[in-house]
Amino acid sequence: MECNSTIIDQVDFSQWIDQEPRLKLPITKATLEKAIRLGAEHAKRLNDAEAARISRQGCIPCCLFFTTSFRKL
Repeated sequence: MECNSTIIDQVDFSQWIDQEPRLKLPITKATLEKAIRLGAEHAKRLNDAEAARISRQGCIPCCLFFTTSFRKL
């Protein structure tokens, strides 16, 4: 279809434009440091929870896991 085809009426993009002013949020070094710290704390909590779950279930020795996994192939 040609770009200047008249098959489709003209599109009114004014309905798609956000009428609210854009927010200007300051991103400071302190903000970035806090975000990184919070992310690291969250990752540590996830790792600790996963380690606790594995220790509760009992860990399969790696050599046993790999030998049984390869037998299925």
